[in-house]
Amino acid sequence: MRPNGSRSSLAEAAGEVHSLEVHSLEVHALELHEMRNRLATDRERAAMSTPAIALLLANTGATLYMTGLIWFVQIVHYPLFAAVGRAEFPAYSRAHQTLTTLVVGPPMLVEALTAGLLIVMRPPAVPAWAAWTGLVLVGVIWISTATMQVPSHARLVGGFDESTGAFLVHSNWIRTAAWSARGALVLWMLWLCLAPAAEARA
Repeated sequence: MRPNGSRSSLAEAAGEVHSLEVHSLEVHALELHEMRNRLATDRERAAMSTPAIALLLANTGATLYMTGLIWFVQIVHYPLFAAVGRAEFPAYSRAHQTLTTLVVGPPMLVEALTAGLLIVMRPPAVPAWAAWTGLVLVGVIWISTATMQVPSHARLVGGFDESTGAFLVHSNWIRTAAWSARGALVLWMLWLCLAPAAEARA
């Protein structure tokens, strides 16, 4: 009876080993499948986010350029209008409008266009509310420019007026605040996108 019992025990042991091997293979196969799915998902996310990151970088560059410029205008440029001289001011004002358009026009258009596109094509790490807040701030800037600063410059072409000059300086704080808020916002959005990659390399 012992030989038969030994054979039975050996058969049972072999069966258990086989079952364990099959189970181990199934687990490894499942892990490999999940790993491939994760890699494919990561590649898809990377491919989808690359244009969005480029869009955010363009938006950030334009915004930071305008943020620095508007602080110079607010603190230095507009307050010095009163020092130009009344006789020289009309010619100065006309030249100022033409040259300023060349300096601020392109970056403002880039900023507005990229801010709008970020609504529909934002990086995965950027929340929707942040993109919408950025676009609203662009709207505030453009509305202020069209309804306050541009009309003030148009009046100053005829000659310097102290009340108009003062209104230009004071009303420009709206754009200064809005661009400063946008500068902080785009830097935060960029940090959200770049921080995970930096942590992964660490």
